Amino acid sequence: MSAEIRPGIRRLLRFITARSAARDADDEILLHLELRTRQLIAEGMSTDAARQEAERRFGEVDDERRAFRSAARRRERRTRWRDWLDATRGDVRYAFRTLRRDAGFTAFAIAIVALGIAASATVFSLVDGVVLRPMPFRDPLRLVWIPNIGDNGKDEWRLQVAHFRDVAARSQSLSDIAGYFAYYSIGDAILMQHGESRRLTRVPITCNFLPFLGVTPRLGRSFSADECLENGPSATVLTDGTWREQFGADEHIVGKAITLNDRAVTVIGVLPPSFDFAGVFTPGTPADLFVPYALSDNNSRGGNSLATIGRLRRGVSIDRADAELVALGKQLTEEFPQRNTLRLHAVSLEVHVNGHFRPALLMLAFAVAAVMLIVALNLASLQFARITARSRELAVRVALGASRGRVIRQTLTESLVLSCAGALLGIAIAVFATSYVSHLRTFDIPLLSRVTVNVAALVAATVVAVVTGVVIGVVPVLQSPTDPNDALKDGTRGATRGRRHARIRSALVVSEIALAFVLVVASSLLLRSFVRVLDADLGFKPEHLAKLRVDPAAPFKDLASATLYYDDVLRRVRSIPGVTAASLNDMLPFSGDRSWAMPAEGQTYQRGNMPEGFVRVIGTDYFRTMGIPMRAGRDFTDADTPASRPVAIINESMAHTLWPDRSAIGRRIGQHNDFVTVIGVVGDVRHGALESPFTGEVYYAMHQGLVGDARFDLIVRTALPPGQLATAARSALAPVAGDVAKNAWTPLQDAIDQVASPRRFVVVLLGGFASFALLLAALGIYALISYGVTQRRQEIGIRIALGASSADVSGSIMRGTIALSAAGMLLGIIGAMVVVPAMSGLLFGVTWADPASFVGAVGLLVIVAAVAGLVPARRAARVDPSVVLRDG
Repeated sequence: MSAEIRPGIRRLLRFITARSAARDADDEILLHLELRTRQLIAEGMSTDAARQEAERRFGEVDDERRAFRSAARRRERRTRWRDWLDATRGDVRYAFRTLRRDAGFTAFAIAIVALGIAASATVFSLVDGVVLRPMPFRDPLRLVWIPNIGDNGKDEWRLQVAHFRDVAARSQSLSDIAGYFAYYSIGDAILMQHGESRRLTRVPITCNFLPFLGVTPRLGRSFSADECLENGPSATVLTDGTWREQFGADEHIVGKAITLNDRAVTVIGVLPPSFDFAGVFTPGTPADLFVPYALSDNNSRGGNSLATIGRLRRGVSIDRADAELVALGKQLTEEFPQRNTLRLHAVSLEVHVNGHFRPALLMLAFAVAAVMLIVALNLASLQFARITARSRELAVRVALGASRGRVIRQTLTESLVLSCAGALLGIAIAVFATSYVSHLRTFDIPLLSRVTVNVAALVAATVVAVVTGVVIGVVPVLQSPTDPNDALKDGTRGATRGRRHARIRSALVVSEIALAFVLVVASSLLLRSFVRVLDADLGFKPEHLAKLRVDPAAPFKDLASATLYYDDVLRRVRSIPGVTAASLNDMLPFSGDRSWAMPAEGQTYQRGNMPEGFVRVIGTDYFRTMGIPMRAGRDFTDADTPASRPVAIINESMAHTLWPDRSAIGRRIGQHNDFVTVIGVVGDVRHGALESPFTGEVYYAMHQGLVGDARFDLIVRTALPPGQLATAARSALAPVAGDVAKNAWTPLQDAIDQVASPRRFVVVLLGGFASFALLLAALGIYALISYGVTQRRQEIGIRIALGASSADVSGSIMRGTIALSAAGMLLGIIGAMVVVPAMSGLLFGVTWADPASFVGAVGLLVIVAAVAGLVPARRAARVDPSVVLRDG
C-alpha cells in the first residue's frame, strides 16, 4: 500500500470510530473499577465494601482521568505528526516529479534565485567589511585622522616631527597621538637569507604606534624606548605574513638577528594576522615589517613626514577636537616661524579610510537590491504563466475532491523546493565569491582583506528569497478560479481571468524593464566616467615601459661610488638589444607625493602661500625614456655634476605658477637655503589620481649630489617580452648587481591600473548587475510574448484564414513587444532621474544627465526587447490556420 494512501485510511478509521478522549477515559476507569469490584466480591466481600476497596486501591479518579486524557492527546499528536510527515513526503515527491517534468523552468528559477542570493550576500558582506564594521583597533570610534591641510586648502600634508611632539604635549582633546613615516619606500629592505636576497617593505612607526592602536604582538613585544632613539639598537617587528612566508612560522624567531640591507637587525616581535596595516592605511601597497621612527630634531628637518592618528579623550567630540587643533596649529605656526606651516584638522579615522569609497558601495547595495527585486518579479511572472497553464490540471484535481487548501499546499511545497534549492546553491556561490573578493590584490580598496561572509546578510537574503518564492508561488493559485467549471472554461479560449493574469504579468515585466533601465543608465555613466579617466592625458607614454628596483643592499660610501654604480647599470641595460631607452627615477608617477617649497628668486610670498612642486631625482635621458615632451631648454647631461652649476628642470604648471608672463629658462628657484637654475621646461605629468589636475613638478639631476638615501627604479623602454627582458637584464647586470638582477620587472601600466582599480571594481560589479538585469528582462519579455502567442493561437489562425499576412501577424506581435518595452523605459527614465543624481560624486567628465547614457540605454533595451520578441513573433507568423481550427 502506497504512502499516499495510508494517511487517508487512518483518517477514515479515526472518523468512523471517533470518540472523545474524555469518554474513553471515563469508560476505561469504570470498566477497571467494575472488574476489581467483582473480583473482591468473589473473594467474599460485600458489594459496598468491595466497591469502596476497589476505589481505594485505584487511587484518585480525577488524577487518573487527567493522565489518561493526556496520554490520549499525545498519541493523537503523534498520529497527526506522522500523517503530516507522510503527506509532506508525498507533496515533496510530487513536487520533484512536477519540476522534473518542467526542467527548463526549474533550472532557470533555481539559477536566478541562487544568483540573486549570492549577489546580495556578497555585496552586503563587502559593505559590512569595508564600511559598516568598526575599525579593527581598540576603541575605534575615538580614533581620528589628523591631516595638515596644504596651502591650496585641499591637499593633505603630514606633520613635521617637532610639530608632532608639540601637538602630543599641548592638546587637551586628545589623550595620545601616534604616527608612521608617510614616505616609506616600497621594497627598501633587502633580506639576505640562505644566500638569497628578497625585497621587503619596512614601515617606520612611532614608538607607541602599536600599543596606541591596541595591537599586541602574538610573539614577543613592541618597541622599547631605547630602540626608538635615533641611534638605538636595531630592532624590527614582523607581520604575520612575513613571519610565515620568509621564516616558516618559526616560533623561536624572537631574539634572532636577521640581515636587512647588510645590517644585523633583531626580531623582537611578530604581529597577529588580524593586524593589516596596508589594508587600512595604504591599500595596494605591501607592509612586511616595522621599524621604530625616532622623534628627533634630525628627522624633523626632513619636513612634513608623519602621518598622524589621535585618540579622543572620553566625552570629547570630533568637532571639539577639530576646533582645538585648528587653533593649536595657528598658535604653533606663529610661535615657530622657522618650521613648516601647520593647519591641523581632525576627521574620523573611519571616514578617512573608507569615506571616499562609501558612496560607491552603497550604490552597489542599491543595485543588488534592484536585481533581487527583478528576480522576484521574473519569478512571479513565470509562476503566473505556469499556474495559468496548469489551471485545467488544478481544476481537475478540485473536481475530483481535492480541497482548495490542499491545492495551495501542493503549490506551496513546489515553491519551497525551488526556493530552498536556489538558496543552497546561492549560499555556496556567496561563500566562494566573498572569499575570492577578499583575496583580490589588484584593487586599492581599504579593509578588503577582512571581508568575510556576513552570516546575517546571508540568512536575510536567503529568508527573503524563500519567503518571496513562497508568496509568488501561492498568490497565483489564490488568483485562480474557485469553481472548477470556471477554470475549465477559462482554459478553452482564454477568457476574462486569463486576460487578467496576462495584464498582471505585463505589469511585472514592465517593472523589470524599468529597473533594468535604471541599472543600465547607472552602469553606462560609470563606464563612460571610467573611460574618461583612462583617456586622461598622463603626460607620458606608459606603453612598452617596465621598471626594476636597482638600489643595492649595502649603502653607498659616497656620491662617487653611487654615481659609478648607477652609470654602470644604465650602460649595461642600454646595451641590451631591443632596449631603446633607459633611465633612473627615485619616485615614479603614482608612487609618492613628496613636495618641497619652490619660491622663485626675487619674489616675496606670504607665509602659507609658498609655491610647491613635486620633487623627482632622475638620471640622464629620463624624459625621452618616459615619452615626456621637452617644451623649452635642454635635458640633463653627464656634464651636470657636483662641480657644475646646480640646475633643475620644471614642468609647465610650475613655470606658469612662478613666471606666468615670461620664460622660465635661466631663472632660479629656491632649494633649501640655495637657488638652482632652471635649464628646461617639460610637459606636465600626473602623479596622483588620474582625475586630479596637473600640479607643479621639479626634476633634479642625480649626478649633482642629490642621491642621498634615495632608492632608484630603473625604467626601460623596450618591445621585448617580459621574460626575454628579464633574462637579458639578468645576464647584463650579473657582474655589478647580481642580487638586483633577480628582482621582478614590473610594467609601468600596472601602476596606472592600480590607481584606477577602485573605479574598475565598481564598474565591473555594476556592469555585471546591469547585464544580469537585462538578461532577466529579456527572458521576461520572451516568456510573456511567447505565452501570449500560445494563448492566442486560435485568434491568430482565424486572422490568417481571413487574409492576414505573416508580416501583419509578426508585426502586430512586435508592436506589442515594443509598446511593452516603451512603457517600462518611460518608468525607467523617471526612476533614473530620481536615483542617478545621487551618484554625481562618482562621475568624472560626464554629468548624471548625460544624453548619450540615456539614449544608449533606450537603444539597448529596444534591441533586447526586439530580439526577445522576435522568436515568438516568427512562431506566430507560421501558425497553420487549418490545424488550429481543427484542434480548437
